[in-house]
Amino acid sequence: MRQGTVGISVGGRSCASCMASLETALGRMPGVVHVNVNLATQRATITYDADVPSVQTLAQAVEDARYQVRTETVTLPIHGMTCAACVNTLEPGLRKVNGVLEVEIALEAVRVGDLIVVRPGEKIPVDGLVREGHSSVDESMLTGESLPVEKSPGAPVVGASLSKAGMFVFEATRVGKETVLAQIIQLVESAQGSKAPIQRLADKVAGVFVPMVVGMAALTFAVWYALGPAPAFTYVLSNGMAVLLIACHCGTG
Repeated sequence: MRQGTVGISVGGRSCASCMASLETALGRMPGVVHVNVNLATQRATITYDADVPSVQTLAQAVEDARYQVRTETVTLPIHGMTCAACVNTLEPGLRKVNGVLEVEIALEAVRVGDLIVVRPGEKIPVDGLVREGHSSVDESMLTGESLPVEKSPGAPVVGASLSKAGMFVFEATRVGKETVLAQIIQLVESAQGSKAPIQRLADKVAGVFVPMVVGMAALTFAVWYALGPAPAFTYVLSNGMAVLLIACHCGTG
């Protein structure tokens, strides 16, 4: 069986119970092999039989479960693009790809081997090696080191770091998803997308616990309304909300 994996950014989830219900809804679809919904990244990772459901079908299933599908922008480095005719050839092909809504191709995008000038105060766009000039670069966003690092010819530079002083020219060696920062982001997303067995058990418990708490709150409401002292509504409201807030604040949503 030929399998595919797709990540869908999902909105409208606020608790583990929501996550479990969405996983169940997607898991029931024909051809879906595995579903993992991550609450922290607001993302559903779906492994499916590539010959059965389409990305649009999976997205519709998310919306049918009363959650929102968020579109995402993906940037891909492309080599060999030299003219407008290349763009006109590539754009129709990309638009036919399953799940693609819009395509924009920029000829001026940085490519491996390009020489780029970085001035003081500018961010370094991609990874590379310094060829000319000197500068001190703030790499705290990557290493946590507060002191700038001196860069001279032959020294590596990392995309998204900041040139503090001095102008230099560097050669691009990695662009797009190949940069250090992009790989770190991918590793973090992959780590957050995986679940330990105890976490899967907790998600299953949460899927039962939240409805149970709501039911207990409703029972408390009915008992105090029928048997409680006057003023009945005040006691009903305070005790019913107490059960929800103490046992599971997600139930108030």
